[in-house]
This record gives sequence, C-alpha cells and structure tokens, in this order.
Amino acid sequence: MKAGLQNQLRRLFLAFSAGLLLAGCSSNTEQPVQTANHLSASSQPNANLPSVKINGRWETVKHVVDGDTVESESGEKIRLIGVNTPETVKPNSSVQPYGKAASDFTKSQLQGKKVFIEQDVQPKDKYGRTLAYLYLQEPKTEQEIEQYMFNAILLKEGYAQLMTIPPNVKYADLFVKLQRQARESNKGLWSLGIYKDSVTSTNDVFTNDATTNSAQSSQPSTPSTASTDEVKIVSLTSPVSPGDNTTLVAQVPPNTQANITVYYKSGTSKAEGLEPKMSDSNGHVSWTWKVGTRTTPGSWRVVVSAGGQSATAYLQVQ
Repeated sequence: MKAGLQNQLRRLFLAFSAGLLLAGCSSNTEQPVQTANHLSASSQPNANLPSVKINGRWETVKHVVDGDTVESESGEKIRLIGVNTPETVKPNSSVQPYGKAASDFTKSQLQGKKVFIEQDVQPKDKYGRTLAYLYLQEPKTEQEIEQYMFNAILLKEGYAQLMTIPPNVKYADLFVKLQRQARESNKGLWSLGIYKDSVTSTNDVFTNDATTNSAQSSQPSTPSTASTDEVKIVSLTSPVSPGDNTTLVAQVPPNTQANITVYYKSGTSKAEGLEPKMSDSNGHVSWTWKVGTRTTPGSWRVVVSAGGQSATAYLQVQ
C-alpha cells in the first residue's frame, strides 16, 4: 500500500516536471523568432533612402567645345542645362575671365568618357543643340543626382554661374543652393567679383561695376579687373583619390610664365600636364594632371610661382 502510494507520487512529480520543461522550451523558441523579425525589418541597407528612376541614355563624349558644351561620338552637340561657363570659343568674342579654366576642367572630366544623358521639357535650343543634364554615373538616389550630375558639379566648384531658362527648370532649386554655397566660399569665378549671380543670356554675364570698369579702360594692355600683380591660387579640385584627375586654377601677373610643383611623399611629381605655362591677358592660368595610382594618401603641398612670387595650396589624397 505504502509502495503503491510512493509510485503514484513519483509519476505525478515526473508529469509535473515534464510540463514545466515543455513550457520552458516553448517560451525559449518564441523569443528568437520575435528578435529575428525585428532585425530583418531594421537592418535592411538603404531601406529608407528614396530611390529615383531617371529616363535617359548613354553617350560617349568625343569632343569638349567649352565648359558647358560637348559633342558626342554620334555628332550630337549637347548644351548643359541651367549653367553658363565663361566663353572661350564664341564668335567675335574674346575669351572671358576663368573661361579657359572651366573648359580645361570639363575636358579633364568628360573627354572620351561615357555619360548618362537626361533631358527636360524642351529637348533642343534655337541652335539645334540637345539640352541635357549629364551624369558621370547613372543616379539611383536623390543624393546621387547631386553627386554625379556634371551640371551640378560645375556650379558646386565655381566653374559656372546659374542660367535658368524655362521650361527646363527641373533642378533649379538644387542649382540655386549649389551656386550660393560656391559664391559664399569664394570658389572659382566668384573670387573675381565680376560675374552676376544669375543670367538668362550669355551676352549679359558681368556685373555693372565690371562692365563700367572695362569700358573705362582705354589702353589695350591695361589689365581687366580680374588681373593682379600677385600670385593667388583660385581653386584646386580636392579631395581626390589615386588615379583621379585634379585641376588647379591660379591668378598671376598677366602674360607671365607660371610654374607649378607638386610635392608628394615620394618627391616632386613628374605627371603630364604640370609643365610651365603662360598666363593670359587677365592673369589666369590652370593645370590639370592625373594623381598617380600609387600616390600615398595624405595632404600634399602644391606651389605655384610666377614673377618672383609664389602661393601654396594643399592637395588632399584619400
């Protein structure tokens, strides 16, 4: 009798223990499922970044006409929307201050390269040129539009001024923001103090003060308001990565030989494009060269000298 009671109590204890064990296992398997669901919802990369789909096509740039106009391999002339770089090849017009620098920069970035072309409402201008936004890569997000669009890069780096002509105004707000930043930073052509904030015609790009000063100059050899007897580095494309092209623009005494020296860890650079150059009648001179693929990352000194004076800038290699 006593033994039977003990066996019954033992069975009840085992049954109770098994129930507790099953309950524990059940609760332990539910929690990882909830955690896994939480992680899968929050750990998706770029899940919250707005994506964009731009209708466009690819073309290869065969020839750079000037800072804001290129020609494709198929013979199509393409004018960049929303920007105006100083003239360099306009018939019956002299080269405008900072024009050669802008043209050289566009050549360094687009010549021989494939570009993605987006158009706006009006496809061509009165000269039959295709009106377009050019991208160095096809953008996938809003951020990449600003990063890869060459029209935007020209404004951001101070190589162009804003030229808004309806109905092609898709990125007008972005362009206004980028020009304002460049102007406040005194970048590129804005360091000259002679260009208007915004234009609607390539025949009206200078401020009234600059036009007046130019009209009052009676001697052909008299430097324009953009010239100087000092050496000044106006802009330098930086930071860059090894293998990238970079452009330096300087203002030196007019019609003077200018020299540039780039000091890397391994010594002075022997890159093509760093040869001595003559400044133009406004004192502008620029160089474009390729940073070596084995260049050590760091901050490297760049010295421009002319007429017994010099100026220094620092190139950031990432």
